[in-house]
Amino acid sequence: MNKIVRVERKNGEQRAAGDTAQRKLIGQRGFSMSRYADYLYTGAVPYDSIYRAPDKGEGIVLHFGNYLQVVYQHERETREYLRYRGRPDDKRYPQTSTLHLFVPEVGVDGNGNVDSPADLVYEGYWGWEKVAEMVPLGFKDVRK
Repeated sequence: MNKIVRVERKNGEQRAAGDTAQRKLIGQRGFSMSRYADYLYTGAVPYDSIYRAPDKGEGIVLHFGNYLQVVYQHERETREYLRYRGRPDDKRYPQTSTLHLFVPEVGVDGNGNVDSPADLVYEGYWGWEKVAEMVPLGFKDVRK
């Protein structure tokens, strides 16, 4: 896990990737015309700074500012994802996702279901994968 700070650029400002030793522009090569710049902080992210136990019940409560990057090192991006992103098959990286909370805290049950899904946004691999694999919590496949 890594912390990401997303800041709005000033009018006309462009920053090159790796513009300082402690932070770097991620997801871009060279210059970007994006309205925002993402800075990746690769230092350790203490677990207690992103989640805690709920006041009652099971699961966890997520609480973090800005954005959180999750890199799943043990599995590469699928070819379908590469096609979706418009990248060639030889550019397969570890599955990388970004999370952002719209509220201070979001509950997550023991199965990984978010209590209030509209309060959390997934970008990157999980954002793409969630849409493809999302079904209602009570879904029953009647074909089986």
